[in-house]
Amino acid sequence: MPNIYHNMLQRLRNIYDEDEARAVAFLVLEDAFGVSRTDVYADKVKDFSPQESVLLENIVQRLLNGEPIQYILGRARFCGRDFRVTPHTLIPRPETEELVGIIEHRFQPASILDVGTGSGCIAVSLKLSFPDAYVEAWDISSEALAVAQDNARSLGADVVFRKVDALVSDAPQFAPRVGECILVSNPPYVCQSEAKDMETRVLEHEPHKALFVPDDDPLLFYRALCSIARDGNFAVVALETNRAYADNVAALFLSEGFSRADVLCDQFGNKRFVIVF
Repeated sequence: MPNIYHNMLQRLRNIYDEDEARAVAFLVLEDAFGVSRTDVYADKVKDFSPQESVLLENIVQRLLNGEPIQYILGRARFCGRDFRVTPHTLIPRPETEELVGIIEHRFQPASILDVGTGSGCIAVSLKLSFPDAYVEAWDISSEALAVAQDNARSLGADVVFRKVDALVSDAPQFAPRVGECILVSNPPYVCQSEAKDMETRVLEHEPHKALFVPDDDPLLFYRALCSIARDGNFAVVALETNRAYADNVAALFLSEGFSRADVLCDQFGNKRFVIVF
């Protein structure tokens, strides 16, 4: 029965490169069937029951149809923890883990506001890193907030969730004022014209509302975040950005009276983060 892995790998090579196909195959076997990499390497894969065989075939077919593995399994790893994800939430990316790491290593916040929380991965991770901090998270999507609340409960993070549209003019009035506060956000920042270069499984399955901004207004959400930060008197603003507009985001905050805006690169050397003081 060790051919289960090799047969799946051969089929997944049709849509993934070699390394990603291996990673997805191992993830399916381990998460869905409890088969470890060690079992595969040692040829100790147990015989699958008829029901397991049907389940495996269903998963592989969904993968071949372009559905992300995280949505099929219903969870994604972020900062070493499993977060529930659905098509109403973005799949957390490694770059966003880096944003959380920047905050963890540089600051000791009394309170944190996460705008556009999605699955809640940022807010929950930061609450677990700063248990004494007050953490609040906003999203416009009721479905996303339900997922985020579920993640907070399952991971034991006391986060306050609110349905707030960050783009409305009165959004700043809802900002928490609990000590020295950090505003953090990974807002929509992909321009519509960039869609043609994106993977099909992202375009066809992840929520466009959480991904895209108009080509003629790439800083749409950053202007709103700037207003919230300014009117809420936030001490620090930590943002993930489109690499093409990181410098523009920094310039926007400086033009609105903030004294410093650092542009930082991600692990791939792309201008990805703006830290404002």
